[in-house]
Amino acid sequence: MRAAALLLGSVLLLSGCGGGKKMTIRVEKSAKRELVAEVSGPARVRPSTMVKISADAMGRVMEIAVHEGDRVEKGQFLLQLDPVQYHALVRRAEAEHRQALATRGQYQAQLRQARDELRRMKALAAKELVSQEALERQETEVDVIQAQEMAARRSVERAEAVLQGAQDQLARTTFDSPINGTVSKVNVEEGEMAVTGTMNNPGTVLLEIAAMDRMEAEVEIDETEVVDIVIGQPAKVELDAFPDTSLLATVVEVSSSAEVKNKGTQQEVTNFPVVVVLEELLGGVRPGMTATVRIETARKESVLSVPISSLVVRDPEREARKEKDEEEPEIKPDRRPPEKEGVYVVVEHKSSFRPLHTGISGEHYVEVLKGLEEDQEVIIGPFETLRDLRAGTKVKIEHSEEP
Repeated sequence: MRAAALLLGSVLLLSGCGGGKKMTIRVEKSAKRELVAEVSGPARVRPSTMVKISADAMGRVMEIAVHEGDRVEKGQFLLQLDPVQYHALVRRAEAEHRQALATRGQYQAQLRQARDELRRMKALAAKELVSQEALERQETEVDVIQAQEMAARRSVERAEAVLQGAQDQLARTTFDSPINGTVSKVNVEEGEMAVTGTMNNPGTVLLEIAAMDRMEAEVEIDETEVVDIVIGQPAKVELDAFPDTSLLATVVEVSSSAEVKNKGTQQEVTNFPVVVVLEELLGGVRPGMTATVRIETARKESVLSVPISSLVVRDPEREARKEKDEEEPEIKPDRRPPEKEGVYVVVEHKSSFRPLHTGISGEHYVEVLKGLEEDQEVIIGPFETLRDLRAGTKVKIEHSEEP
């Protein structure tokens, strides 16, 4: 990449009828540079995976086996609620299940006996040794016992479901880690009562487990800039706690839903959450730390550029008349002259306006697509002078090298 042009100091004099006192300006040459367009915003660091373990069974906390900061493995025991009442529910469900099995067995035995009796009576009826009425009574007896046996089977299924539910409730009193991670928070003490959540009230959050080996940051991006962000773009995360360090990251999620702040007021702001994953970790990084995320949306090598501070908005036609010292037409109050973005350059010791077509913007420079050539002296300030500057002003440039 070509090096930045030498900053020049100069003195500019406003001309009036061929003479007069001059004004001070600064200039810098247009040059080819590498430009990196970035979008930035405030963010907070968080683990990519954060699990909140809530109570889904009511009971007193009997044992806590971990402390904040402990490393845990998936399946490792974490906490125990009082299981006494749930053991009792399981034992009662087991007893009801056994009773249902016994009742079903009884009806199955009766059904086999009734069917055997029916077969014998049919054999006798064929020899006209049993009346038709007795045969029909036995057939009815088989149907009745068969219906009772079917009901007993349904009772067994119901008892099995009750037992399964009781066992599940008992299992919910013991908490194991669902992931490999670090205990980031313990919200209860031994002896406290944990309650389950309802529709309006959340349950007790007992523990929080975070996968600290993969961190991410959620940054809020203004609605005018989020259109330039796509998944996969590189980013840098600058942590407030580590001011001289930036961590590499990658965009993994761009929200399609806006977050509106101060809605209905003059301070209303519309942002879109964007998530970046850190590609490298730094010791001491903790969830909740504040940061600034810079997302690279474009990069160009060796493109013609000028300082952003040099850009002004002017009416090109009016500036051309000024430069030629021609009389300006009267501007009607109801007609606003067309204005374009451009810069002032120094030509033969005079300021000359150049409308520009610009491309991407870096931190300090903007790409010039059309309207300017390389090595032209562009007026960059001071701001007060550039604000009121017009074409055709005489200049005298005094060169001074950088120390």
